[in-house]
Amino acid sequence: LEAALRPPSTLGEGRHLMANCSHLLLALGDALTADGDPTRAAAAWTRAAESAGDFQSMSTSPCSEMTYYSVLSARRLGDDDAARVQLAQLEQFVEELRGTPASVDYFATSLPTLLLFTDDLDARRATTALILDAQIAALHGQAQRAGELVEEALRREPHRVRALDLRRALAGRSYADAIR
Repeated sequence: LEAALRPPSTLGEGRHLMANCSHLLLALGDALTADGDPTRAAAAWTRAAESAGDFQSMSTSPCSEMTYYSVLSARRLGDDDAARVQLAQLEQFVEELRGTPASVDYFATSLPTLLLFTDDLDARRATTALILDAQIAALHGQAQRAGELVEEALRREPHRVRALDLRRALAGRSYADAIR
């Protein structure tokens, strides 16, 4: 996990400075807890909880699917106030996401999820909103609703990693369990 936070220079391109890695930091904190190192675990969760915004598809965003992991990290730290604030921001972001049409920055030099502009951006945005809604439902303790939403998202786009992660979490399985 620590290596995943520092991609090797041999890849030729590093992670964007504004990219949110709270999913890795949450997992690192959990691993450090299991290893008996609560001090370093708290430091990892603090970094995750303090991760605000994200950089995806060549633009910044105040929230993303990574916000879910920031909320979970704040909860692991016992900072319920920060978790509530982040969750409220995520809920507001989803509403704004639904009300804003998708568009392409034609001057961007690297759009990894877009191949020759054949992607249906509105459908992708709708799927993202479903995943965020599923995460919000899970954070509110509504596991059945979260499961329904994540399954709908996966019917639309079966390869969406965050939806697959949430499905595993709702089933009570870790990533390690799922790949065995």
